Amino acid sequence: MTERPCLFCQRRGVQFSKEHLPPECLAGSKSVLLLNWVCSDCNVKFSVEDQYFAQRYHGAVGRIIQSVVAKKGKGAEVARADLWAKYRPRRNTIQIKFKRKPKTHELSNLDSINGGLGQLELEKREVNSRRLGRCLAKMSLETVAHFRPEAAQNPELRNLRMYALGRGKLNFLPFALGASRGRTGVRLCDIKFDDTDSSIMVSLIYLPLVVYAVQLSHHEDLHPLWHISQWLGLIFDEDGNRTKKLRVHMDLRGADSGWGLVPKS
Repeated sequence: MTERPCLFCQRRGVQFSKEHLPPECLAGSKSVLLLNWVCSDCNVKFSVEDQYFAQRYHGAVGRIIQSVVAKKGKGAEVARADLWAKYRPRRNTIQIKFKRKPKTHELSNLDSINGGLGQLELEKREVNSRRLGRCLAKMSLETVAHFRPEAAQNPELRNLRMYALGRGKLNFLPFALGASRGRTGVRLCDIKFDDTDSSIMVSLIYLPLVVYAVQLSHHEDLHPLWHISQWLGLIFDEDGNRTKKLRVHMDLRGADSGWGLVPKS
């Protein structure tokens, strides 16, 4: 027990549980542990959203490609109507099931001689950016608690907190995304313009295949997020329309032993 309120529901005198940032299902052993920040009730509610996010975020297949091992030693798995994939730690193997027939040009590439290079469209789908945004809001607020605990209860973060809980006035959480290039973890940036008195925090959430940038407050002015996007070469998405259509391709490289999957950068 502690007198500190829960980071999300703001209740005091609650039982806290361990919270992983990013969630274990996303980052495995690369997650950091947060203590005395998230109550048990909120943790249970967020676990459902974490699993949804892990299955459907823009780089979800990357969890299998990067061999993420989650709770109880279980390998990462993606199970959707369009795709099934799983990493099996004991055998150190990746299994992928395509729920469609390969296209003609893909088949011709796959028939190339050993040493050649083919390409296969791994998935094509539409992303629910609004629902994924709830998990991004949760991880962003936890990033503040991790790096700057004295600012975690700042009233300016109320909209972010409410969005994570599925409430509040914020209709959509703007974000930017790009390639994480093998990096996993979270960072916190401060953006301050010369004509303003205060800085704006922007979280960077590095996950398998994808990095997200999220502005934590003052969403009526998205210049801080835009500047981060320009600096890191990310796709800036103000309303979710730019990134809701998703395509993931894989390169297949021929070898004497057969075809091997190679992530397409």
